[in-house]
Amino acid sequence: MRKQTLLALAISSVCTGLLYSSQALANQNIVQPLPTNTHQQVFNINLPAGVLGDNLVALSKQTGKSISVNSTLIKGMNSAAVKGSYNTQQAINALIINLPLTLHETSANSFTLKAAASQKKQAYTLATTQVVGAQEKALGPVDGYVAKRSATGTKTDTPIIETPQSISVFTADRIEALGASRLTEALSYAPGVNVSPFGDLAQYDWLTLRGFDAYSPGFYLDGMQLRNNGNWGLWLTENYGLERIELLRGPSSVLYG
Repeated sequence: MRKQTLLALAISSVCTGLLYSSQALANQNIVQPLPTNTHQQVFNINLPAGVLGDNLVALSKQTGKSISVNSTLIKGMNSAAVKGSYNTQQAINALIINLPLTLHETSANSFTLKAAASQKKQAYTLATTQVVGAQEKALGPVDGYVAKRSATGTKTDTPIIETPQSISVFTADRIEALGASRLTEALSYAPGVNVSPFGDLAQYDWLTLRGFDAYSPGFYLDGMQLRNNGNWGLWLTENYGLERIELLRGPSSVLYG
């Protein structure tokens, strides 16, 4: 068996090992030898075009020199083919030609590759982004099923939790989820409301609130009373465009005459 000599490859502390997957290069250009420095040993280098990390490992084995580099820095980089007589410094420069890397000789037997000055990370200042939250209003739509503000109990835009009245708000999302096409259908689950005091009359929105007639005097749309004759000449309330239905209970009739 032929005796083989194993040459050690020193790797910097930030790089646990130069492990790279083999990749084929379309660029097969061969770099010609550079002038040889007389004070460095010359080697017969024959490296094909390929992954830069693989060629650095092979070059280190051929020359016995230590080549340190951060594996993240050269990830995805490829080198041209290098063939001919080179010393170690010339061979490395030929491998990294046209790449954003610079070579530093740390000692007679060791070299380090670093990012070129133009490739170093720079701090960027992003443009100011202004985020504005949409606040619910008492007279506006509600996102979801739970309303937090109302103007029914006080005639002012007030949080419901601070209003000393019993108020139920049925939002457009809830009405749609119930599949309600009439006002009485939307209020059928409201406590204290009887939506069919005279049976299910599909032509009317006649209902009672805590036993009292709520239809003739008590319907308001955007603050304006919906008048009717209080007899059988009644009409249905259009639900399609309603953003919310608010139900006020308790002794608050003085607010509405």
